[in-house]
Formats: sequence, structure tokens, C-alpha cells
Amino acid sequence: MDARPLLVALFVLISASTGWTQTKVINSLPYTIKTPGTYRLHKSLSYPATSGNAITVNASNVTIDLGGFSVIGTMDNPDLATRGITAEGREFVTIRNGTIRGFRDGVVLDGGRNHLVENTAVDSCITTGIVVSGSDSIVRDNRVSNISSGQPPNAPEAIGLNVSGAHVRVKNNDVTSISAAPDVSTFVGGVSYGIFLDAASEAMVEGNRVTGISAFGNRTGANAYGISLKSGCPDAIVANNRIGLIDAVNPFGVEMQVDSIKYRDNIVVTARYSYSGGTDVGNNQ
Repeated sequence: MDARPLLVALFVLISASTGWTQTKVINSLPYTIKTPGTYRLHKSLSYPATSGNAITVNASNVTIDLGGFSVIGTMDNPDLATRGITAEGREFVTIRNGTIRGFRDGVVLDGGRNHLVENTAVDSCITTGIVVSGSDSIVRDNRVSNISSGQPPNAPEAIGLNVSGAHVRVKNNDVTSISAAPDVSTFVGGVSYGIFLDAASEAMVEGNRVTGISAFGNRTGANAYGISLKSGCPDAIVANNRIGLIDAVNPFGVEMQVDSIKYRDNIVVTARYSYSGGTDVGNNQ
């Protein structure tokens, strides 16, 4: 008796019951993902265009495993209008295990819910390292560095992590060297954020390390924030974060615009305004 049909049927049954699917290889850029599944790089890839997206996710339930490789854009171009990886209105998008370098925005997951960005390095972008907008999403164990804005009004802000959505968690990230430039004609300053949250009720921001956040210009601008939670973040928790150098006319370690935000066990080393707003529940330095 030929057992092969039985083995095939058993394999299909196991695959269906465990959710296992064959990994698809991303072997060139630009690349558009149209179906759920796991996608992986097998080598570093370059995206030489000055507009558009290197990888566009047009499906939910997608995992992109960079496999330790890099997605590389066109660096040192202030007119870039590119994104490394982007998804709009999707759910359960995961990005992990690699480097994204040289875009206007490194990762943008805009809308939806339950996203995960982890173990990803984002470097040498213009406006934002990682943007995640979606309830119950997690941004953890990432490294974001060298985000340096162009000239306002085209890029008035530089942001390491920009996260929104109810119940989001921002945990154990390293954010360094985020810099906003002033307007060359008026010298009105830019604004820079290491970690920025808004529309993020009951968020948790914990165990992050932020330093080298700077903004330059005159007193009508030039604000720099290590961590900033805006008015849309009631009942959030900010705990166990470490804030290093904040360099600007108006430097803030941790800004919290809602009194119901509670903070404890944080350390701010060099910022004129170590803590602004929120409710101190102990052991902050």
C-alpha cells in the first residue's frame, strides 16, 4: 500500500491545525505583501528610489523576519519621501530581527491593532525611526539611532519611537541621537522626541534607555523630550526608564500631560525639566 497520500494528508492536517505556512522569501525591492504569512530576507537589500516604500504590507497576519539582514535606503538625501516597511489599516503585523537604514521613516504601521516590532535596529532616517499606531501593540527590544530632521516645514520634528493606541506597550528599547534642526531663515527651532505617545490610554512605557535627544534654534521652538506622553494618554504608566543627555533650549526628561499618568523608578540625568506633569508614585531621580 502506498503510504504517500496518507502522509500528505497528515501533513496538511498538521499544518492547518498549527497555523504553519511556508516562509516566503523577499528577494528584491520594492516588494508588496498581498497575503498572510511569514516573509523573510535571505540577504541585505537596497532600495535606491527617493520616494515610495521598500516593503508594503497589504494584508493582515503577516510576519516579516529580516533574518539579521538589512533593508537599506538612499542615505544623506534631505528630500527623501520613502518608508522602509509600511502597512495601513492592517492587524497582527510583526517585524523583527534586522536593520532598516536610510529612509525618511523606518517602520510605519498605521492603524489596525496587535502589531509587534521587536529586535529591530533603525538607523539614519530623517523624520521617524518607528511608528506604530494600533491598540494592544508592542514595541520592544529595538535600537533606534541617528534620526535627524531636515529643515522645517518639511521635517520640523525628529522622533525615535512614535506609538499610539489603547494598551500599547513600549518596553526595553534603546533610543539615541535624535536631532531636530532649526529653520535656516528664521532659526525657529525644531522639536525632537526620543519616545512619543499620544492617543494611548493605559499605555505602559518601561525599561527604556534614551539619550542624545537634541533640538536647536531660538526660544520659539527648540524643545527636546526624552519621553513624552501627550494629553491622549490617561492612566498610563511610566516606569524604570533611564534618560541621559537632553540638549535643547527647553529640555525635558519625561513630559506627561495628564495627571492620571503615574511614574516611578525612573532616572533622568541631564535635563532642565526632569519631570513635567503626571503623578509621582515614588523613587524617581
